[in-house]
Amino acid sequence: MSTQLSADGVNTVTSASAVQVHGLRKTYSSGSTSVEALKGIDLTIDRGEFVAVMGPSGSGKSTLMHILGALESFDDGDVEIGGLSLSGLDDKAATVLRRDSIGFIFQFFNLLPTMTAEENVMLPSLIAGERAGVLKERADELLELVGLTDRAEHLPSQLSGGEQQRVSVARSLMRDPELLLADEPTGNLDTRTGSAVLDMLRDVQTKAGHTIMMVTHDAVAASRASRVVFLRDGLIAGEVPGGDPNRIIEFFAELETRN
Repeated sequence: MSTQLSADGVNTVTSASAVQVHGLRKTYSSGSTSVEALKGIDLTIDRGEFVAVMGPSGSGKSTLMHILGALESFDDGDVEIGGLSLSGLDDKAATVLRRDSIGFIFQFFNLLPTMTAEENVMLPSLIAGERAGVLKERADELLELVGLTDRAEHLPSQLSGGEQQRVSVARSLMRDPELLLADEPTGNLDTRTGSAVLDMLRDVQTKAGHTIMMVTHDAVAASRASRVVFLRDGLIAGEVPGGDPNRIIEFFAELETRN
């Protein structure tokens, strides 16, 4: 490992792992009621790995993803993204981390309706203050990567659901992030279109070496990952290799029967 100073004055550590989670705990409180969403999770995701996270509703999947995306604080433990600890990050540092080191892929695409596909892809870097003229070549390369070269000037309303999700994937890669977080990326797509998006994500992971963590309820989608981590009641309950949706379904069913 080696320590580096970023342009924003934050000490970072070059690590073999994209994500390190140690003893992560998170409790939500409302009045006299408290719910312990995460109860001491340890998880490592290597650089270039594609990990799927599954579990019943209320198992802590979304909380884990929100914390890894620096969208939510945590109570105890630590999280490192590319060697940078998230403990104690102020709002400005968390914003910089999300902008420069984390790519988000959402179920409902979250594209700006008044911007073209190309402009939506450029958006993270435009927010960072870079000039559109400089960014156009990079955006066009990413649209070519996701097979949308001929749709660059189209608005989201002129694109199919699958095309909109491809734009979302291209946008998530604009800053060459340390980690891609995909939240049910095929949940709003039909089976055939969802399969094509998953093929594209797998290509991004294998060819470009990006690290992906995907939250999903779909065993077929999860099977595209290199491994599948299962959460239950705020704890990691086990994991299986990706590749076989039937094995994933069997493990999930077994998990549901445990006391």
